Amino acid sequence: MNKKKKIFALILTLFMVMGLGENVFAYTEDPLFIGGKLERGVSNMYYYVDSTAEGYTYLINNAVDNWVDTGYGWNPIYMSPVASNYATDVDFYAYFNDDINGSILAKTSFCDINEGYIDPMVKNWFFAKIEINDVVISQYPTDTQQGTIAHELGHAFGLDHQDLNKYSIMCQVGFGRITQRVDEISHNAINTLYN
Repeated sequence: MNKKKKIFALILTLFMVMGLGENVFAYTEDPLFIGGKLERGVSNMYYYVDSTAEGYTYLINNAVDNWVDTGYGWNPIYMSPVASNYATDVDFYAYFNDDINGSILAKTSFCDINEGYIDPMVKNWFFAKIEINDVVISQYPTDTQQGTIAHELGHAFGLDHQDLNKYSIMCQVGFGRITQRVDEISHNAINTLYN
């Protein structure tokens, strides 16, 4: 089923549920993919934490460990930290930007081998750069910070937002994400994307 049909079916389902007067949260269980993925796969990855993000190292390591061992069985993800960003798969930085709405906790950029930014909807990427917005994320509890880092890692792997499912790590905080750990749908999506 294409994306437009899925959205139409979801909207129709929401109208039917609302028409019944029941308080039911409807969401799709289909994973949403960005379009591309990491060129080198996720089986033997290296990640780098820049000095600007050293204060988040513990949370980054926990988010990485959560993707490696989600609790839902095997997946191909394996990541190791390294001291340099030479030929890494994911790099972490902190930037200090109080965005206009104060709503951007972190962002992921997708890069080619020459560190040029690419459109992940049309091309695979050599590595991803995750930037943590220090000014905004510091206003949230530690578990939300770790969940946000795990969410951005999901983007780095190729997963898109799952904002209709507040129980998905790929739901944004602004859409009411409840979980701060990798969910089964996101876990299974990695297996689909990289197997």
